[in-house]
Amino acid sequence: MMEKYEIRLGESLSTAWKIFCKGPEVFITLTFGLACVSVLFSKLGSWLTLIPSCLGPAAFYLAAEDGNHKERISFESVKPIVNLFPQLLALTVVKSIAILLGFILFVIPGIYLTVILCFAELFVVLEGKPFLEAMKASKELVERNFWGVLGLCIFSFGLLFSGVLLVFLGLLVTAPLATLLFYVVFRRVNLHVVS
Repeated sequence: MMEKYEIRLGESLSTAWKIFCKGPEVFITLTFGLACVSVLFSKLGSWLTLIPSCLGPAAFYLAAEDGNHKERISFESVKPIVNLFPQLLALTVVKSIAILLGFILFVIPGIYLTVILCFAELFVVLEGKPFLEAMKASKELVERNFWGVLGLCIFSFGLLFSGVLLVFLGLLVTAPLATLLFYVVFRRVNLHVVS
């Protein structure tokens, strides 16, 4: 069994904020663009919203990775998303179906699946794993500190909710920040330095 890790929310949020500040225009533009595309796609067919929902976190993770190695984040950092799209879409479809079934069967399995699969996109984006391997790797990583990751998920949800309370404009900052929290924790747990 692999070693348990600790999640330091305050430290992680501070690091996520520093990454956000390296390219706020990139994160805000991506958030606004993805929200607009989601609204448009929802009018065409709810299944189309899977496209922006799989690309959103991945775009933030790619930008964060760029910011981890550079002083400023640019829109160029999200270009690799094109090559990742098939794996990300497959992951989003399978993950969404599993979580939905978990919530339909009983709420607890849905919550459990949401938590254990929360790092799957990061394994696809940052380590190039195929979606099934990414799901398995996420499960293994979360099992090393399930309650800490559950706390991270709840905190991120609270962060998103605070953006909603700020007349939805707050989401332009809180949505990327909540996503960047997972990036920071993922990088720290995998023993990479995040500056």
